Amino acid sequence: MEFPDFYRRFHCSFKVITNDLDNRIIAVGGIRPLAEAVVLTNKDFSVRDRMQALLQIFNGVKYAAEKLDYEQIHAFAYDEEYIKHLINRIGFKYIPENKVLSLDLKHGQEKRSSSAT
Repeated sequence: MEFPDFYRRFHCSFKVITNDLDNRIIAVGGIRPLAEAVVLTNKDFSVRDRMQALLQIFNGVKYAAEKLDYEQIHAFAYDEEYIKHLINRIGFKYIPENKVLSLDLKHGQEKRSSSAT
């Protein structure tokens, strides 16, 4: 099996190999830097004002992310109207089959399952 390059653009990477002369890769993984946009709007203002502010914020976010050599920006949104604005006005793509999982390193480790995949 061909694996992608896990040495470029990663904070760190790991591989597990067989313990024989072939040293075949069983698994690879690592920590990749990720640009996450965090934007809050004040609902005391009109939708028009908030949308204008959102566009200005994302112009800055996109500029900074490009300068920092990120290839993508991720956003987590829960409001359907906000999602529509991110898609139609900013250019985000919504991929429903993507599953987002979050591992809380500070809390929540107490109830871990003993089986791993």
